[in-house]
Amino acid sequence: MKSKEEHNFIVNDKYGPANNIFYAGPVYTKTPEKKIPHGLNGTIVYGTNDVYKGSFHMGKRHGYGCLKIKNGPEYKGQWENDKFLPFIEWKNKSKK
Repeated sequence: MKSKEEHNFIVNDKYGPANNIFYAGPVYTKTPEKKIPHGLNGTIVYGTNDVYKGSFHMGKRHGYGCLKIKNGPEYKGQWENDKFLPFIEWKNKSKK
């Protein structure tokens, strides 16, 4: 049986809303100890059991992908810099 390393499986608690995360897919190797999700067709399962399948760029969701929230909505489409593109960030412009 192949090791997790040979399948490009990495475990890292840096990504996502929870501490226990499982990732399977292509990686970018910064150093032998530091590998991050990078490339097409990766899958991340967060400790909350939410699942993202899609593209990554340097550890962030980027490109086409789908985030399925356990017992909740599904966000399918384009991602940029770890944000779903239909995401709107409102800024309060106060008059002084």
